[in-house]
Amino acid sequence: MSPLKGLPLAVTDERACYSGAKEAFITANRLAIAAQLCPFIGGETKKTIYYLDIMRTVFFENNFKSGLVLGLGFFDAVHSGHRALLRAVTEYAKKLSAASGEKIHAAAFTFSNNMTDCRKSGEKLIYTYPERLKIMQEIGIDTVVYAEMTPEFAATDGIAFLDALTSRYAIHAVFAGEDYRFGAGGRCGADTLKNYFFQTGTEVKIIDFVMRTDVISDKNTSATGKNCDADIRMTVKISDKNTNATDKNSDENVGAVAKISAKYAGAAAKISGKNAGGGAAVKISSSEIRTLLANGNIAEANVLLGAPYFICGEVVHCKGRGGSLGFPTANIIPAADKLKLKEGVYATVTEVDGKPYVSVTSAGTRPTFSEYEYVAETFIDGFSGDLYGKQITVRFLARLRDVRRFPEKEALREQIFRDIAAAHAAYGMRMDI
Repeated sequence: MSPLKGLPLAVTDERACYSGAKEAFITANRLAIAAQLCPFIGGETKKTIYYLDIMRTVFFENNFKSGLVLGLGFFDAVHSGHRALLRAVTEYAKKLSAASGEKIHAAAFTFSNNMTDCRKSGEKLIYTYPERLKIMQEIGIDTVVYAEMTPEFAATDGIAFLDALTSRYAIHAVFAGEDYRFGAGGRCGADTLKNYFFQTGTEVKIIDFVMRTDVISDKNTSATGKNCDADIRMTVKISDKNTNATDKNSDENVGAVAKISAKYAGAAAKISGKNAGGGAAVKISSSEIRTLLANGNIAEANVLLGAPYFICGEVVHCKGRGGSLGFPTANIIPAADKLKLKEGVYATVTEVDGKPYVSVTSAGTRPTFSEYEYVAETFIDGFSGDLYGKQITVRFLARLRDVRRFPEKEALREQIFRDIAAAHAAYGMRMDI
């Protein structure tokens, strides 16, 4: 039984350990969840909480009688297809609120742990639960109904699941994707939803798949977010500006800077091309995105996600070698159940206290110093100050190069200068962040 069961909603405080990471959930009246991943460091866990403003979370076993428009799913990647569904939920909630004169909440159902653990598949998460809450809030979801996926929950009959929802929540409409499955063995789907809610007069809206070609044609979710000519001008501008910093390894820098535009355009063309030739259009899937990230194809993954891939976490103490090189870094140890992006150096944008900075992130090990723990190590251009213990968000724009061993520190310093120039080029071609 959950420690939340039977407790008043306003005073619940649930803490649970998931695969080497602790999440704290504090639910209060309109103030909402405080949830943050706290990686284990040296065998100990430091509890850190950050607040998602105007986000309300409701544990599955708590009653919540305010009106909801509810989106159903796991939303593991919150990719372009998931985003379309969640935006439809928020728009419909606004419509019902305007018509009724009362607040109807835009809500989503999800799981707070890695639901694949029950399947023993070992599949890692694209986004952790706190990261998914962050995206949902940005989209406009103001309420999240969450549950922990356990063997008992997985064995729940689909009708029993719907009975539990309708008995606890005042649901005005339900949204789900075409492929949404629920209940023991995934035996229930869209038809079950329609038949069940027809009896109560509750609207059910099944959202069509979002195909690869859909995201390519939508300028707001294209790989660059800007036209190709502008991308090329930005690349040339950055390249000219940093000629002196790149003369030693010109070929590699051209690969890192001048070809970034081609990476973005190529990602879009590659995805679009998969649907060409008269073949059947293919829907965006979390499995494909997971493979792209694991292979370091960040530009292509970002097209399908509809926004730059990111990690959130607390800045932790490491060796401090970046500072000795003149490039102090903010280090995050990703959650144990989060998918590891392919090792490499990436152009990124880092948010500190809500402000974005161009940055360079080395994801993986540090062979130059014979250190082999996976860390996301980020140099934040233009930032000065102490970040230890702070929560930051690092958004990945483009993969610049492999992680490799340098013969001496000065060679590494020179390469970091080139990486920073490339990161600014990638920022000029970013999607809306």
